[in-house]
Amino acid sequence: MESVTELRQSGKLEEALALALEQLQAAPDDETVIKETAWVYLSYFKRTCKNPDVEPALGYMDQILSVHPRLAHDTILGESIGWAIFRYAKFLLEQKPPRSHEVVSLLQKARGFAYSPEQQPSAYPALLRIALKVKDFFPDFLEYIDWWGLDNLQGEDFDPYETQGGKRLMALAEQVHIAVAKKLIATRDKAAIETFMERLNRLIHDHPDYVYPSNYRIQLLLALGRNQDVIAMLVPYLRRRRNEYWPWSVLGEAFMGVDDDKAIACFSQSLLVPGGKPEAQAHIHEHLAILLAGRQMYSEAKAEVEGLLRLKRDRKWNLTTPISELMQQPWYDQTQPMYNTRNLYRQVASLANEVLYEDIPIQTGVVTHIDPKTGKAWYMVGKEVQGSLQLNKCPDRLAVGDFVALRLEEHEGETNKWYSVISCRKTTTQLPDPEVAKPFKGRLIMPRDKEHGFVEPWIYIHPQMIRDGRLIPGQEVTGVAVIAYDKVRERWNWRALFVK
Repeated sequence: MESVTELRQSGKLEEALALALEQLQAAPDDETVIKETAWVYLSYFKRTCKNPDVEPALGYMDQILSVHPRLAHDTILGESIGWAIFRYAKFLLEQKPPRSHEVVSLLQKARGFAYSPEQQPSAYPALLRIALKVKDFFPDFLEYIDWWGLDNLQGEDFDPYETQGGKRLMALAEQVHIAVAKKLIATRDKAAIETFMERLNRLIHDHPDYVYPSNYRIQLLLALGRNQDVIAMLVPYLRRRRNEYWPWSVLGEAFMGVDDDKAIACFSQSLLVPGGKPEAQAHIHEHLAILLAGRQMYSEAKAEVEGLLRLKRDRKWNLTTPISELMQQPWYDQTQPMYNTRNLYRQVASLANEVLYEDIPIQTGVVTHIDPKTGKAWYMVGKEVQGSLQLNKCPDRLAVGDFVALRLEEHEGETNKWYSVISCRKTTTQLPDPEVAKPFKGRLIMPRDKEHGFVEPWIYIHPQMIRDGRLIPGQEVTGVAVIAYDKVRERWNWRALFVK
């Protein structure tokens, strides 16, 4: 007479099951009988793994566990069914449309079995990879991760790996920490976030080559209300990588309620950076609409709402309560939206740049020359500190002789220093060093038979200025003078930047 195992291995599952159940009834605690019965049900499970309907498979998983409670601790059985679930899940995800909810049901049932994470290969990390694929359809994803236990990640799980097609993917450990962070950000569960932050900090410390966990740590800090910590971390990051949209958006959120001007500037800068995902852009439009409406900038606010509506309509997203309430306010139907919001973004985004360098002191200089063709202005702060900037760096319209408040970044060249302008604003309250630039007033003195002139104490007036202003000797004039180096006489003299 053939044994249960022999019948199962020869494919005679009905006979194998009948014999197994008969023996189980006779000896319900016999170790061999228990395992043989479980493996017959496992064979039935594998037979159903080409069926998009998972109910039969789920039933067989229940049957296995009903044989005897000790099977829940059998790691050999667990590893075998784990690999079967993994292959079945891959089949289900290849269907059109993917059967993601069915995969979630399988993963939930998989929690009833025991595994050996330390063995190679193990089905345990394979199940985690599948869970990550369906996390957006998995309401209890965080609970599942708690069951799986991130302490069970093994050494190889922290290494990036390549698919059979040669595609390089981030390490499993990095993927799962990011997935958990995203879920926690959505839940705003502060206690859970605090607990997870300890683990995330260790991951970042031990694996500095991981790029994205640091980004999500910042967003978790924001969820905890630690806005100043977020600002302190994002400012140096953005100095290095200012052309990424997401940190500008998070920085904007950190400033909300603290400094709304800076929040608007950061959100605007985020929208100016290419590559923003629609979900992120919708989030930013919503924040801007609320902030602008609060400032009674209704035309601009309505334009943000309409931009948000376009995104949501195309993707069939629902409106949030704050936007629905905004649209019901009296001003909304009475307002025409701003035609081009990008002009607004460019106008206010200059303040975002200033945010990054607030620790750099302001230096006051004077505009010494403007070239409209190249869009450049030249400035002077001191005898050794001078340079040029693009006119679009300054939100104000500049003219020669204007005083400007500058934040400058110093660079060391091979033979000299040079400066790049971080921020620029026209100022009338901050004056430059009087040894460098100063307003003047006096009577015009013109040497005999000369076209140039002077104003005491020996401020040089260029002939073109005299002609343009139709000035005459003895006339009282005013202007702004700047120190300039006379290469012929090898000394510093004063010259007028403008006179009237």
